[in-house]
Amino acid sequence: MAYWTIVLEDERKNTLALLDTDLHMNENQYNSLTKVNGFNLLCYLDPHGDVIFNCLQIDDLTADLQRLKNADNSDLVDQIISLAKRCKEEPHTYLTFCGD
Repeated sequence: MAYWTIVLEDERKNTLALLDTDLHMNENQYNSLTKVNGFNLLCYLDPHGDVIFNCLQIDDLTADLQRLKNADNSDLVDQIISLAKRCKEEPHTYLTFCGD
């Protein structure tokens, strides 16, 4: 199982928003997040480390999340998309996936 806590942070690593629930995937779901399957940024998620996305990456990340939502239709994916939009709109913010 792969787990991430998703955090919207400012440039000083202060938490602006934190999802109440962790994103988790089984091994098959995690292994499907590849470039071959059309995931341009989610393929870089590290279940054991942190991955930080900036405002320039948010459009590609949102496209990946929409693709994931089409496969899963999870409310959690909607919440992550909402944080991604905030990251794009608010200057000097980053969306961080903190692996366990």
